[in-house]
Amino acid sequence: MQANLTALLAQLTSLQNQLAAVQGEAPPLAASYAFNTNFGQGIRSDTVKNLQTILIHEELLGSQYATGYFGVLTLAAVKKFQAKYNISPQSGYVGPLTRAQLNKLYGGQ
Repeated sequence: MQANLTALLAQLTSLQNQLAAVQGEAPPLAASYAFNTNFGQGIRSDTVKNLQTILIHEELLGSQYATGYFGVLTLAAVKKFQAKYNISPQSGYVGPLTRAQLNKLYGGQ
């Protein structure tokens, strides 16, 4: 029963994100996100999609780019996020300092 509910909620979130992209709006933010591992350009994952949702919310990335793929546009948006919050170096890589700021702002503490 719990697995079915979890799957339905994931499907609902995915549909909301797709609808928001079609309408040119930012995807809705979840209650919280937790970033527990370092990551960077070239990967595809739900964690990247969560990051992109935040970057869209921060108005650093266009709403149509919540794809789950960490490409050059996400890299540039992460650099802008790092500059906005005085994180150095501004490499675009999501390492410990960037993860700490994301978790502080978006509930994954």
